[in-house]
Amino acid sequence: MKNKSLFLAVFFALSLVIIRIYFTKSIFYPFLIWNLFLAYIPLIISKLIIFNDSKLTTAILLPIWLLFLPNAPYIVTDLLHLIHNKSAMSIWYDALLITTFAIIGMYYFYQSIYILQNYFKAFIQDKIIWFLIVITLFLSSFGVYLGRFLRWNSWDILHQPKNVINDILIRFSNPMQHPRTWLVTLGFGLLFLLGYVMYRWKNKYLHI
Repeated sequence: MKNKSLFLAVFFALSLVIIRIYFTKSIFYPFLIWNLFLAYIPLIISKLIIFNDSKLTTAILLPIWLLFLPNAPYIVTDLLHLIHNKSAMSIWYDALLITTFAIIGMYYFYQSIYILQNYFKAFIQDKIIWFLIVITLFLSSFGVYLGRFLRWNSWDILHQPKNVINDILIRFSNPMQHPRTWLVTLGFGLLFLLGYVMYRWKNKYLHI
């Protein structure tokens, strides 16, 4: 049932993009499809981790998972593009379109973390797992900041590692000079944490 609902949600999101292209002749928003694909990667990796029997493979996959994880909640910030709405489509249509992709992206985000939480609880104490989850959520929030404001993406850590690391170190070494960095990280981090607690509660008690 859950897989069918997700399929319908993705189909609905893609249909919204196609309809917009048809009426506006603009190919601007298809970038959301690429963003949604990037958001799906952590979910794939989390499933690969739980289905492999190699500790070495898990050790390799976990950093990759963490690197791509911010791509899922990043879609929420695509709502920024609403201020550039100058097409024939209503701004409310574009809000519906972006929000649909963002909701699916957040599902991928939380489900990926949820899968690994259930997997590692057999090896790690629950308090430690929750501590690691909180750290992961705030790291993802920081990753969203790097993507939206500094325009870095997950691939840049391979293509331009020196520049990415330099930007990160500047903000950690001079935190008071970069208040927006920490306000965005704190704000989105708390939002992600609240959302995950609600998602976790839903899965644990409602069995949906």
